[in-house]
Amino acid sequence: MYNTQDLKSVDYWITDPGIDTYHFRLLPSGLYSSATQSFVSIYGNTAHWSCENGESSFYGLSATSSYYCDYILGASIIKADALSVRCVKEY
Repeated sequence: MYNTQDLKSVDYWITDPGIDTYHFRLLPSGLYSSATQSFVSIYGNTAHWSCENGESSFYGLSATSSYYCDYILGASIIKADALSVRCVKEY
């Protein structure tokens, strides 16, 4: 498990920016809530879809991090919500 301080960018977070030890530059991006039809937590949270399926066709798994927690957590997210996508290039 990674401490988010090592992955978070040094800028754009509401509080407690990271140190970006691994140059991953985890940026806060919030999410688009299908329930409220608006973007939420833009500078405080970020979540990325997992390649794993969720517990049903309605939910997907994500890796989430926020300004108030030091670790990346797994969460079930409604698939109708919009999350960040991060492509990783293999060398």
